[in-house]
Amino acid sequence: LVEVRQFKKLEKLIREKISKKDTDIFIHKIFNYKKQVIAAEILARIKDEEGNYIPAYKFIDVIKEKGLTRDFDLSILHNVKRNISLIKKFTDRIFINLFPSSFSDDKVVEEIKNLVKESKKHKVFIYFEITEHEVATKEDILLLIKSGDINVVFDDFGTGYTNFELIGDLSQNNKAKAVKIDGSIVKNMLSNPNYKSIVKSITLFTTEINLECIYEFIENENVFNQIIQMAEDLKIDKSKLGFQGFWLHKPTNILEEVES
Repeated sequence: LVEVRQFKKLEKLIREKISKKDTDIFIHKIFNYKKQVIAAEILARIKDEEGNYIPAYKFIDVIKEKGLTRDFDLSILHNVKRNISLIKKFTDRIFINLFPSSFSDDKVVEEIKNLVKESKKHKVFIYFEITEHEVATKEDILLLIKSGDINVVFDDFGTGYTNFELIGDLSQNNKAKAVKIDGSIVKNMLSNPNYKSIVKSITLFTTEINLECIYEFIENENVFNQIIQMAEDLKIDKSKLGFQGFWLHKPTNILEEVES
């Protein structure tokens, strides 16, 4: 009963926050091999009544269960658009993660197009993170990408469903810009040679078809250096590599980031 009451209380709060588009924008920077910022992933966060941020896994579960994904994504798009001039202060490339179902919603697609249009005025380039499984299995998403209205970054690459033909096609047509290797693979590459081989194979494939290869979960210097060394051994252009993780940067409220 206590858990049910807590869930309902959290649901009420989240509904109120989303209806007012009262979600905070956090950014998680992405770096090149020289540790220079090359992009930032947009994250949405929600505060409780005491002003503390609710852990993402908690409010995401409520949003999914209660069918609030559309309104939550509209809130994200609204706040990114409102803060685009602030975002421009530290990067001209942003990655946005929306729920897959949102790409089939007319209102969300309209807001996506509006955001892309507005961002171009500020010379900020927007990429939407999505798994290749979602693109391959939902025709409306693929049509949206091929229409030229959005560019994508393939997220969680290396786990689950992988469609090399689709990625190659979208890369050739300049619709896909990057691949993000799933963090569970990256963080295990030091302790398991099989994972290191997977990272090596994905790196070779993506850079060969002229996609940027981004490594998630860079949690320490050792992982970072191992990837750099691997790229040098494979004679890969290191400018095609990107790095994201708490060792390099922890997600920060956009207002705090600008002030710092």
